[in-house]
Amino acid sequence: EGTHFSNPGGNLDRSIKLISNIPYQITSPLLYRLEKYAAHFSRIVLMVQKELADRLCALPSVKDYGQMTIRLGLQFEISVELSVAACKFDPAPKVDSSVILMKPRENRPQINHLDLFYRLLNAVFLHRRKTLRNNLISLIGKEKTAKVDNRGIIDLKRRGETLDEQEFIALADLISDLA
Repeated sequence: EGTHFSNPGGNLDRSIKLISNIPYQITSPLLYRLEKYAAHFSRIVLMVQKELADRLCALPSVKDYGQMTIRLGLQFEISVELSVAACKFDPAPKVDSSVILMKPRENRPQINHLDLFYRLLNAVFLHRRKTLRNNLISLIGKEKTAKVDNRGIIDLKRRGETLDEQEFIALADLISDLA
């Protein structure tokens, strides 16, 4: 499998540079693997589908913004460095490409309850068009959702796609405090 690698050990410094034009069908699984080892890299340069690059760099309230944007954005500063039209390849693929640069973030936000944070992201982005309230009910039940709402930290009438990473972290912390 193209995404299989193990932890290289704790004695590596951040000197690893990864530069690749990877097969597009393994891009998402590979990126989630790289997320776990972000601290071992000084930079990662990848050619990916333009659509995926747009998702990785999306801002809240934009259609492309989602779980992958947030998860990888917590670990890396990601930027599109170059756009490559499909016609530049021979044979030409059906999609345009982008070269992205991923640098590990120096000051990663502290996430106290990572498992809960990931479950929250899954719940919120599984049904993107539902409000936070409805997505939280499926995750933590009506009673705890009402308690979250009563705290007034985040308006539960909003949709998850409008929250930035700090709001997701605050929401996960609040849910954990209610447990």
